[in-house]
Amino acid sequence: MAWNQVSVTHNGKDVIAWQREEIVNLPNILGDKPKTVVIDNSKHNVISSWVDERDDIIFLTVDLPKGKEKDKGEPDGESTESGN
Repeated sequence: MAWNQVSVTHNGKDVIAWQREEIVNLPNILGDKPKTVVIDNSKHNVISSWVDERDDIIFLTVDLPKGKEKDKGEPDGESTESGN
């Protein structure tokens, strides 16, 4: 699964972030241990977070509603059946 570019809004500012499934990383503008985050205009609860202090990037694990996770196996139009 590839990382997708998303927008995180904090205090009226939009910041580019990267999301792969429930993991989101962005420059640490959120402070220590945020409880919620707004991703692409949708509010999500933060399950866990940690900051890589070498480059001040925060990594978040967010609670995605069931059925909203990025599909790991999007159809590509090719059959996976063997045709025997």
